[in-house]
Amino acid sequence: MWTLYAGNLSDKTFDLDLLKFFSTKGYKIASAKVMFDIESKRSKGFGYLNFYSEEEATRCLEEMNNS
Repeated sequence: MWTLYAGNLSDKTFDLDLLKFFSTKGYKIASAKVMFDIESKRSKGFGYLNFYSEEEATRCLEEMNNS
């Protein structure tokens, strides 16, 4: 499994939102996880994308970096 960091997310972004956004761009993603503050239950503004292959993760990084 290969993982990429996704930052600058809205505090209203959830796991499924992140997964759907990148999936609709054509990326084959195994899972997506948005990090939340335990106490406030609000998004920390970043998450992680897990890819099945290194090639797909690299393609996503090259095409979507700073988007």
